[in-house]
Amino acid sequence: MSERPGWRLFDVHTHTNPISLCSRMPADKLIDVYKADHVGGMVLTNHYKSAYIKEEFTLWRRRYVEAYHLLRDLGEKAGIRVLFGLEVTPDCMPRNDFTIYGLTEEQVLAADPLCRLTLPELSDYVHERGALIFHAHPYRNTQPVNPAYVDGVEVNCHPLYRSCHEERVREWADRFRLGLTCGSDYHGDTYKAHCGMWIPETVTDLPALVDFLRRTPRPELVVAPDPAPDAPVLPGCGGECGI
Repeated sequence: MSERPGWRLFDVHTHTNPISLCSRMPADKLIDVYKADHVGGMVLTNHYKSAYIKEEFTLWRRRYVEAYHLLRDLGEKAGIRVLFGLEVTPDCMPRNDFTIYGLTEEQVLAADPLCRLTLPELSDYVHERGALIFHAHPYRNTQPVNPAYVDGVEVNCHPLYRSCHEERVREWADRFRLGLTCGSDYHGDTYKAHCGMWIPETVTDLPALVDFLRRTPRPELVVAPDPAPDAPVLPGCGGECGI
């Protein structure tokens, strides 16, 4: 599945329904799409936000972890490596999302709602547990946050928003010595952008992923081209999916 021996193309920003209410992709269909796209791995970063918690919180966070187990097991059968992540939207910053790499399932199951934390509190919580926090799509309807609270920024290739802002994201990362990631933010509401980052085959678990991201602030990214201004990108969402 990899075009580079010893490496896998990883998409580090992905979603499944029903946890991510805005996603149209159940786990089995998501695996099929990624296999067809020749992507060897992904981090499941389902939405973690107050608006999506439609039941008692302890039940919801259990389902959040179970959604990862389902995708991981399906991915293993298909030869696609799936690791656990989160995309947290703080209640106090509803236009900003943060992808988190390195929090374990056990830590998530034991935590009070992370979306209720301020960004400084969320940053402290993540770093105290040895994990990393990245500002997802920092130029989508917002601006980059205080760099003191994040480890990096993301080049986000979701075609609905017409631009991944790669140059601006790279400039911000260089200015503040932040790391870079790249993900498709695929929800099934558009075509899937072919993108991601090359990660060594030896990265098989969360600690190894975190170590790689720490040691490699400028990994080799595969950035999808921005769609042409008049190019159709939607099967029918019309921008109303709330993503």
